[in-house]
Amino acid sequence: MKIFAKKNELGKSVRKQIVLVLIGFLLIVGIIFSAGYIGLTSLQKNNAQFQQVVHSNDEKLYQLYIMSTVVRERMLIVYDIAHTQDAFDKDDLFMKASNQVQKFILARQKLFTLSVTVEQKMQLEEQRKLLNHSQSLINQIIEQVLATDEIDNHIMSVISEARKANGYVLTSLTEMQDNQRRKALYEFELAEKSTIKAIERVISLAILAFIFSSIVIGFIIRHMKRQNLALNNALFDLKEANEDLEERVKNRTAALMASKSENIRMTAELDLGRHLQEVILPNKKELRQNKHLDISVFIEPADEMGGDYYDVLNVNDHTYIGIGDVTGHGLESGIIMLMTQSAVKTQIAGDNIQIESVLSHVNKTIFENVQRMDSAKHLSLVLLDYYREGSQGKLKVCGQHETVFVVRADGGIKEVDTDKLGFPIGLIDSIKMFIGSERLTLNQDDILVLYTDGITEAENIQKEFYGIRRLKDKVFEFKDESAEVIKTEVIRDLYAFIGKQKIYDDITLLIMKQLA
Repeated sequence: MKIFAKKNELGKSVRKQIVLVLIGFLLIVGIIFSAGYIGLTSLQKNNAQFQQVVHSNDEKLYQLYIMSTVVRERMLIVYDIAHTQDAFDKDDLFMKASNQVQKFILARQKLFTLSVTVEQKMQLEEQRKLLNHSQSLINQIIEQVLATDEIDNHIMSVISEARKANGYVLTSLTEMQDNQRRKALYEFELAEKSTIKAIERVISLAILAFIFSSIVIGFIIRHMKRQNLALNNALFDLKEANEDLEERVKNRTAALMASKSENIRMTAELDLGRHLQEVILPNKKELRQNKHLDISVFIEPADEMGGDYYDVLNVNDHTYIGIGDVTGHGLESGIIMLMTQSAVKTQIAGDNIQIESVLSHVNKTIFENVQRMDSAKHLSLVLLDYYREGSQGKLKVCGQHETVFVVRADGGIKEVDTDKLGFPIGLIDSIKMFIGSERLTLNQDDILVLYTDGITEAENIQKEFYGIRRLKDKVFEFKDESAEVIKTEVIRDLYAFIGKQKIYDDITLLIMKQLA
């Protein structure tokens, strides 16, 4: 676990450095971008203002120039009208005068659309009055010239007055032009100062960005140094951990080899134990020894060694059948099963065998052995004594185990509750007071069924039990068949019921059918 922790620490340190570099890079780029954006925005704004000032002043000066030019030309036209004798030339001058008036009006209108000051508006209004007066004087000159076709002193005085009015206008326009030039110069100076301030602001932002970026870079470098130190420490620890791991792997390999050897030994012992269980069970020849009985048995342990017990012993004219179930399963249960088989076989020998006495002696033997083993194991055990009386079979049942039942040839079912016929084997040293018996008569084709709870308590995937009811129904369904067929069909139905569910307990089934 240590080496994995070091590797994780190393990976975290590297990831932290990568994240810090990315954050620092993003901060620097963000600062530079922000400074550049603010600076460019400010310069663009100042440039727009500067362009607006230039355009506005140029336009104003241009319109004032047009108006001044028009006034000068009108003064010349007034003089030419007074001194021209040719009627066609006068008409042409009148036309020029009219065009000059239109130019003046257009220039004046454009000037008003620009942002002129109050003073300029007053000057323009005064110019309009003077020009109107000048125009009325020109009209008088034209009327008199057309009427007399001569220039007298009165006309000359009117011309002089008209020239004077136009001179006033021209002077006013010149003053406006001078004022506008001064204003433009002032606005240019303001724009220039604003631009300088914007440049200074950009430079300040750039300096701040540089300083802040330097701080961020310095922080990252210091943090990376600490990370590198931690990284070097982690690498050193990792190296030590690897060396330690190599030693541990070496030790673990040796332990595993020893454990493997031990497992091989234990597996061999378990295989030997299972083989012993199998070889002490009755063979087919023993099962067929009684010509009046058709016996078939199935047994399947849940582990290497099972805790289920059964035996069929033929002694003189009797057939003794035993079936039992040691608590749990596995090696210890298998050993107690072997003890039980040996104890029962030892007790069933000679004449006048009483299975009650056999149960009592078996209990004493198992109890003493379980105490010696310091085990809490015990078992349920029932013994049956079968013998013939004429054409009938007689059956004596003794001991406590699962319910014993007989399926009659005529379809009836006889059950024997064994709870009252005995006591668990190996719990106490003596069970004589608990032992009882019950007798049954078997006729031709009657079927005796013995089993362990590995069948009735077998579960399917829905956690449902197989149950004694289903067992009875399946035996009844095939009651006209041989014991082998009945056993086979019950086991096939049992495994189909269990399906993919795990088998938790040993399974044992004994079918005995009486023949003629």
